[in-house]
Amino acid sequence: MTHSSFATKIRSMVCALAVLACTSALAGPPAGSIVITERQLNPKIHSFQEDLRTEARKVLSKKPELENWKVFFIAYLKKAAGDSKVNVVFYDAAQPNKPGQPREPIHFAEIGTATDTKVLMSSLDLRPDQGFKEGGKYQVMITRLINGKEEIYAKTMLELK
Repeated sequence: MTHSSFATKIRSMVCALAVLACTSALAGPPAGSIVITERQLNPKIHSFQEDLRTEARKVLSKKPELENWKVFFIAYLKKAAGDSKVNVVFYDAAQPNKPGQPREPIHFAEIGTATDTKVLMSSLDLRPDQGFKEGGKYQVMITRLINGKEEIYAKTMLELK
């Protein structure tokens, strides 16, 4: 291999790595994930992805003047839901998942969406009368029931303080 062909290969590899790095920096969170924030973010501004990274929360605190927790989220679905409605389901993370036994959710909410969407943005109020408690840890999922089986499109964990 000549010096010039070796240098050309190295330049090609460096360019490919630079393109990959730029693409990764612009891409959102991985498919199948949910990002929870304390405030609504605007996806139309150029700093949205950066804001999403800095505003992401695994622990939400209740505002002193409120009885409930306000949850804003952006879900990056594994695939399009294929329906105009999906469920946001909350399971108590402290309760073990027993094989062969269906889990009972703490709470769920049905939200509307486009059948072909792969990114979903919404908000919910979580109240103590719905079963939520301070110090509680919850598995949050975007799901649909299909033929009696829960299909999971995205998930994350959340702790309430």
